[in-house]
Amino acid sequence: MWIGLFKKETIVLPHKASDVAAKLWWVTKSPHIPRESGPTLLFNGWVDEMDFEVSRIITHPENYLPVITGKIEATSTGTIIFIQYHLFFSTLMFLCFSSAFCLLFGVFLMALRHSYFYGGATLFLGLVNYTIAMANFNLQVRKSREVLYELLVS
Repeated sequence: MWIGLFKKETIVLPHKASDVAAKLWWVTKSPHIPRESGPTLLFNGWVDEMDFEVSRIITHPENYLPVITGKIEATSTGTIIFIQYHLFFSTLMFLCFSSAFCLLFGVFLMALRHSYFYGGATLFLGLVNYTIAMANFNLQVRKSREVLYELLVS
């Protein structure tokens, strides 16, 4: 996986696994189960008894919004949740394409055209693009983590 664009964490809760899954299910808008009433929906996705895949509901476009994938495991004293944050597939493919394009075009300019300034500028812009993507992804992970923690810890 790409450096900086994937995060893992573990949450330990004193609640029963079924309660955690139910709490998450009630605030998740599923594409298969329409709901007319209930609490405020916080996530899009699906929740099963022991795993889930959700993303935060947003009001404006966020290109680097993470998908939150989790496994819920019951223990004798509560619940352990293993969480992974990663980019949507289409966002990851766009980032791969733009990074590969900048790399190949920069190498082409420097190696075949002997234009070191423009080749270096192209490689630098590719690095800036990747750095901005990583920073925005980390910002969106932080926001999504806050919403998830607030829900699960309460």
